[in-house]
Amino acid sequence: MLYDFSRVIFSGNYVSPSGGFCNYGEFSGRGINPETGRSNQIKKVSARTLEEAVSKAEKETGFHHIELSAVPMDPPTERQIAYAKELSIKIPEGACKEDVMCLISRVADSPSDVPSPGCSQALASYLEKSGICFSAYISQPMALSWAVNMLPDREKCRFYAYCVWCHISGEPIESPTDHSKAALFQSFVERFAENQNFTSELKKKTVDNFVAPNGNENTVKAVKAFFWEHEGHLPSNSRETRVNNKTEGGNMICPKCGSQDVNVQMVSETQITNKHHSIFWWLFWGWYWVPFKWLFLTLPAIIVKIFAPKRQKLKTQHKSMWVCQSCGNHWEA
Repeated sequence: MLYDFSRVIFSGNYVSPSGGFCNYGEFSGRGINPETGRSNQIKKVSARTLEEAVSKAEKETGFHHIELSAVPMDPPTERQIAYAKELSIKIPEGACKEDVMCLISRVADSPSDVPSPGCSQALASYLEKSGICFSAYISQPMALSWAVNMLPDREKCRFYAYCVWCHISGEPIESPTDHSKAALFQSFVERFAENQNFTSELKKKTVDNFVAPNGNENTVKAVKAFFWEHEGHLPSNSRETRVNNKTEGGNMICPKCGSQDVNVQMVSETQITNKHHSIFWWLFWGWYWVPFKWLFLTLPAIIVKIFAPKRQKLKTQHKSMWVCQSCGNHWEA
């Protein structure tokens, strides 16, 4: 069976002028260097339109009289094609290198045998509005990672407050600008975006710190205090109404992201443990042999202790684990 993945639809049914299924095109050309007066080459510029590419090139290079044109996206490499075939991935006709990279990631980086879900339409629209370039085949986990790593500082501040809200309320992470509390998150940006202590801590955080923020961290405490100040309460926590991480219908849910796309898997854990003598050995032999060995055979005993291999055994334990297909979280069943 081949995996045939769906893709998100870009705003305005955007189609890249460079081919592929990305929300941007690649442009290259030449411009006049004001310092030398010569025409210099401009390497690839990623942008949605030619006008955006020219404006971006002017800011990055300082050149004038820039002339650009769309160039084709890089095609998938032979290695990508072979790996996708090995993973039973159907490569869409016209896909570029970036598209195939995202398709491979959805299968190869999935924590289970089920591919990672595609990016939600709401999150994709938010990333587009924020100016982030990505493929229509990007997975939800990768889209969250790109948001954390590529959003500008002020927007990252908004996104973090929104993620804390979602973690408390149990809502899926989608778009803070389209949320009913968008004005609250904007007020948070105005309060904390210029706070150097807060923003410096935010830069250190990984996507896991956004998806499942630790309540003991100062940044989370600051967000919660802000919610209390402006709302008079924290968001209603739907997790508190759930019993043993199950919905009223009995379906298992993920305690990290709230998804019901959860299945159980059998996991084997193997540990190496040191063998120990039984109580009978100590009763009939060890009680006098050990003192005798260290009193009268000290040097040989030390040599054996240092160089002789330890008596070890393998201990295998089988247990059932719940695995979330949305965020990769797992816990014991």
